[in-house]
Order: sequence, then structure tokens, then C-alpha cells
Amino acid sequence: LYHLQTGKPLNYSQPTVVSNCVEDIVHKDKRFTVWDLGGQNVYRSLWQYHLAGSKGLLFVLDSTDRLRVPEAKKELFNLLREERLRDAVLVVLANKQDQPNSMSAQEVAEALSLNQLGDQRRWYVQPTSALCGEGVVEVMDWVIANL
Repeated sequence: LYHLQTGKPLNYSQPTVVSNCVEDIVHKDKRFTVWDLGGQNVYRSLWQYHLAGSKGLLFVLDSTDRLRVPEAKKELFNLLREERLRDAVLVVLANKQDQPNSMSAQEVAEALSLNQLGDQRRWYVQPTSALCGEGVVEVMDWVIANL
């Protein structure tokens, strides 16, 4: 989100604690309100308060943390069952591509069983690096093209 607002890379990255609302991100003349919600277990119950009116779900996955992928998959599919996200497009940001041993987009799609979604939902996996800002523009381009 920082990269979208400023066009600059981060000097460091840390997990989102609770949530941050970023108002008025503009990309290619389209305006977005983006909620950055913490993924720690203690904060997940708060996600429900931010779903109304959502047209897209950007789900960030640490693509170096293979041990937590099953937990991420469970939480992702719980979100996708929400009626308020029924028509939302899905982008999984396979983050930390700047790190060694990160999963590829294909590996992430397979690990999350995204093919199970079939034609029910438009989805896409984009390799990203929050530190470098890589892949973020492509994510927003895909969202705009698929809304």
C-alpha cells in the first residue's frame, strides 16, 4: 500500500497490527479504499467488519512460510464463503519474492487449491515484494481489468 501511495520502496516491512485504512488510492484514474487488515489469529475476528461493499479481496501470503500455508488456505476459504464477498475478485499476493526459497505463483495457487474455485470466482496470483514494491502495479491493473 505504501508503494501505491508514494511510488517508493519500503526500507523495512513489518506485519500489520490490527488494521489501517488507506483512503483514496488512485490507480489509472480509478479510486479505491483499501483496508490493510492484520492476519494474526487474534485479529481475524475483526475482518468481518470490513467486508461490506468489497469488490475485491487482496490476500497477502508470505510465500516463504510454507508451514503456514494450510492455515492461510483455511482462512482464505472461510473469507470466500462470506456472502458479502460473493462477487469479489480475488488476488493472492505471493509476497517476499525477493527472498530465497519463495514459492512461485503456480506453487501458491496449487498450495491454496485455487483451482477448486472453478468458474465461481475470478482469481489471480501475483508474485510481489512489499520491500521492493514489485508486482503491486500489476495487481491493481488486474483488479481494474476484472471488476
